[in-house]
Amino acid sequence: MRKELGKWLMDIAKYMVTALLLSSVFADMSNIWVLVFVLTGAVLTLFGGLWLLQDKKEENNGSNRSVNICIGNSRCSCYVFLLQR
Repeated sequence: MRKELGKWLMDIAKYMVTALLLSSVFADMSNIWVLVFVLTGAVLTLFGGLWLLQDKKEENNGSNRSVNICIGNSRCSCYVFLLQR
């Protein structure tokens, strides 16, 4: 539930910035407060979404951690590396 809400908040932040950019292209943005409020709201919703997406508990309690790194252009080859803490 938390991850879905976090993704949703990040999407809202993207939509707010997109709407601001499109409205500034098609109309004159003479009121600076609209820009300030939209960017502040977008930053707050983005950070809220990122905060909700982070995991609260550690998946591996040992000393090793696995990280997936994807390398490639058309095909993504995923490699798993173990990192020491």
